[in-house]
Amino acid sequence: MKIELDCPFDSLFLLFESKSVSTGMTKKVPGDAFITLGNFPVQQRNIQNAVEPFVRVIVSDLHEISVGIFSAWLYETLKKSKFQRLKVHGKEIPNSKDKILNAIKNNNTN
Repeated sequence: MKIELDCPFDSLFLLFESKSVSTGMTKKVPGDAFITLGNFPVQQRNIQNAVEPFVRVIVSDLHEISVGIFSAWLYETLKKSKFQRLKVHGKEIPNSKDKILNAIKNNNTN
C-alpha cells in the first residue's frame, strides 16, 4: 500500500528523527513501512497569514494489517509538533487519531 501524506514542515524532523532533512531521505517506521521525503515546496511562507507549507511524504510498503500501528505512530509523532492539519492524498484531515486511521484505510493507492 502506498500513501501520500502532506505534512507541516516542522513535523519532518520528528518523523525522520533527524536534525536535518533532505529530499529523498527514507526511514523505516512502525508497521514495517517506509517513509520517503518528497520535494520541498517552492512557495514562500506567508508570515502575515501564518500559512505553513506542506511537504509531501510518501509511505510505502504499508500492509493493510499494519495500518493501525502506522497510524497510531504517525498521530503520536505529529502530536509532538502541535500539528493542526495533515493531508492524506490531498484531503485535509483534522488532528485526530481515528480520523487519520480512517483516512489512511479508505484512501490508499496500491
